[in-house]
Amino acid sequence: MQKRFLFTLLIWVASTSLQADQEFVIHQLSFDHRINQYVTVRLSFAVQEETVELAMPNWTPGSYLIRDYAAQVEELQVQGQSGKALAVDKIEKHRWRVETAGENRIEVQYQVWAGELAVNTSWVENDFALLNGAGIFLYNESTRQLPQRLQLVLPESWRDSHVALPSLSSDRTFIAENFDELIDSPILLGNTTTYPFDFDGHTYALINHGETSLWDGEQAAVDISRIVKSVQDFWKTNPLQREYLFLNIISNRSGGLEHDYSTVLMSSPWQMRNREDYVRWLSLVTHEFFHVWNVRRLRPQALSEYQYDSETYTRELWLAEGLSSYYDNLLLFRSGLLTVEEYLVQLADEILNYELSPGRKVRTAEQASFDAWIKHYKPDANSINSDISYYHKGSLIGLVADTAIRKASNQEYSLDDIMREMYGLYGPEGSSSKGYPPRAFEALVEQRAGKQVAQEIENLLTTVTDPDVDA
Repeated sequence: MQKRFLFTLLIWVASTSLQADQEFVIHQLSFDHRINQYVTVRLSFAVQEETVELAMPNWTPGSYLIRDYAAQVEELQVQGQSGKALAVDKIEKHRWRVETAGENRIEVQYQVWAGELAVNTSWVENDFALLNGAGIFLYNESTRQLPQRLQLVLPESWRDSHVALPSLSSDRTFIAENFDELIDSPILLGNTTTYPFDFDGHTYALINHGETSLWDGEQAAVDISRIVKSVQDFWKTNPLQREYLFLNIISNRSGGLEHDYSTVLMSSPWQMRNREDYVRWLSLVTHEFFHVWNVRRLRPQALSEYQYDSETYTRELWLAEGLSSYYDNLLLFRSGLLTVEEYLVQLADEILNYELSPGRKVRTAEQASFDAWIKHYKPDANSINSDISYYHKGSLIGLVADTAIRKASNQEYSLDDIMREMYGLYGPEGSSSKGYPPRAFEALVEQRAGKQVAQEIENLLTTVTDPDVDA
């Protein structure tokens, strides 16, 4: 709370003092070349060294694949505050070196081609833009920790701007505490339909882009509010300190990606016209919102600090993603949006998808987590034989673990309790807030349900043993 107070004070000071501009890293986005799917980026920050380096992340948190975003950067030029052009050389695939020539502030301008519409990439067209910050903004180790200012210059035909950052003023200027928060805040621009709602003192909004008469946005917002209640009732605490955004792109795509104060969702124009399809989307919403706690604030130690240059390995994606997959349909059922029969159908589908994967006999849940960078996000013709989804196996591990904990403790404890204890110990307010170490989950299970249950779970993680869903 003290950190947030100081940051709020910093925003106030910045808004009342021109001198404070020197402390900010300023990023301005404009869209004069949107017809060719380009966003123009202007970056400005203070320098003291004779040379500075700039880098673009190679991957985005939550999507474990090296994506080489720098491949879309073009026409990068640098000048000093005096207007003098400065020498710049590319020294790695995603890194540039600038000779500052005695300037105390430099301005960098470049174009980013944004031609892939997905939750982990960026898209610009004549009518709207969806930007993933990891593939848009440059940084170095000095500027990474500084407060960042985002300025948006929109075409006249674009009415709305949505980004889950505090607004500095009414002229589309936003503030991030540091670079990590900046790239954790996807940007949706264009003409959208907004459905705000409140729950338990917190504010939320469903933002639809591409909504037609086929979509009932008001009903979707009501259903999301029930999901929010179900998930918050589960965790019994809410870390959100400002509005949370559900950014829903209606475009015949699929997928979702979690962030601290927002999520990007993809959906079909027909999604609400078919009950099964709509349930699938509601399950996605539940999954991504569950990540507000599990993944975004309760992380494996390996993900406590992101290394954007290279892969960051962890063996706990079965917990981060797999257990979230166990709870997405379960909490959707607890919200009243699924019947018992519908929930069991979803569970049966999860079991079927797992049992139809021969790769489960050659790769463990921990190996699948570790190899996400070269397996899960890079499927090929042999993937079904050589890999198992840590989503599917993790979900079934959640099912059998939940049952085993309940039986062994005579219903005194469940997996719910283990997850809440994990958050209390390793979440942002916990005594070990730098993330949970390997085997932390099993250790808590042993405390609440005994050594045998903990060993059974560890066996499911480290061997190719199938979760005994029949038992």
